[in-house]
Amino acid sequence: MEKLKLPAVYKKKYRSAHLKDMIADPMMWLLIPGVPGEADSPAGKKRLKENDPLFTFIDTYFPDKEFGFEPIMTDGRFVFLPPDPNHQGFGITAAKNSSVLLEVCHFWYPAEYSEKPLIANALNQLYSPGFLMASKERLRDLAQKYFYDASYENNYVGTCVFPFGPDHAAVLEGYFLDNLPETEKIIRNAVKDAHPEFQNKAEAQIMFMRKLMAESAKKMGW
Repeated sequence: MEKLKLPAVYKKKYRSAHLKDMIADPMMWLLIPGVPGEADSPAGKKRLKENDPLFTFIDTYFPDKEFGFEPIMTDGRFVFLPPDPNHQGFGITAAKNSSVLLEVCHFWYPAEYSEKPLIANALNQLYSPGFLMASKERLRDLAQKYFYDASYENNYVGTCVFPFGPDHAAVLEGYFLDNLPETEKIIRNAVKDAHPEFQNKAEAQIMFMRKLMAESAKKMGW
């Protein structure tokens, strides 16, 4: 599909050609329920403005890097992701109510991390908010570590890095949903010295995984 036309102000504002190509990708605009308009429409310009803090962050710190983009289907925010689609979990997006902060989120496709048939909603993207960050330099370092550090790559079925705080992330590999006791141990170990707020986020992730697999077992009959 042909790239969409960006407003001239954004063509001039960003130096990264890859960033501009990714913003103008039709897949970021035409398949999102409830997000009307192309990039140069009034609604599209509003959406570009809302996502500009993320675009500026990428253009400032990763102008020459390849990366992935996906839209949050519920609100149209762009999510900055690792270039390898098999490397999931850790995403960065614009904050909903701030032009200063950026949000670190969980963004993944559960069905890719189990050999068992899962319920229908596990086939789709899952987004959940993580935490907000003001320090762009510190966020740059996290993105460099978890997006581009080769030690987190896995050529088998991939890696999921779940961030629970700026200093705490669980690194899960393979079909980790099929071995929840080991997965829960890894997650809890990752946050053992974290603030209770981040430990609670980790427990919420564990409970979600348990519920997902229990419902899948019941409905899919395994």
